[in-house]
Amino acid sequence: MIRCPFCDHKNPTGATHCAECKAELFDPDAAAADVGAGAGAPSAEANSLDGRVLALVRGGRKIEAIKLYRDVTGAGLKEAKDAVEALERDGTVPPKRAGAAGSGVDNAEIRDLLRAGQKIRAIKLYRERTGTGLADSKNAVEAMARAEGLPVGGSGCSSAVLSLLVIAFVLGYLAAR
Repeated sequence: MIRCPFCDHKNPTGATHCAECKAELFDPDAAAADVGAGAGAPSAEANSLDGRVLALVRGGRKIEAIKLYRDVTGAGLKEAKDAVEALERDGTVPPKRAGAAGSGVDNAEIRDLLRAGQKIRAIKLYRERTGTGLADSKNAVEAMARAEGLPVGGSGCSSAVLSLLVIAFVLGYLAAR
């Protein structure tokens, strides 16, 4: 099982995207195979986030390493890039700055906004705190809402289509008279 770093949904081993919020997933078993290829069982260090990130960087997959770091830690793009480059340079990640993007999400505050029907504000807050993109933030916030049993709400398309159908029906009725 692979747990989603955003919504904590349990996904089957080998899944690349969360079935609940569609966030990109990282399979630690696959990374361990990459790191330990030909060297027997992978070490505990290879299974750590730092070890997996270093394995990706050394394999020429720096962008994937940054994505992995962001997915696991919730860091913003700049913070993740800086951390991966620090790992590449000297093997250590600088400590997080207090209040920096990605330093954590106050899920209670986001849930309060969702309960108050302020989904857009919840998504904005999630984006500010994590540095994730709009689509990932929306998916993560909607997953939180579903987990809390709160209505997720649609895009409003069905209401627009229904309104157009009613107008077309009325115009057709009037034209037939």
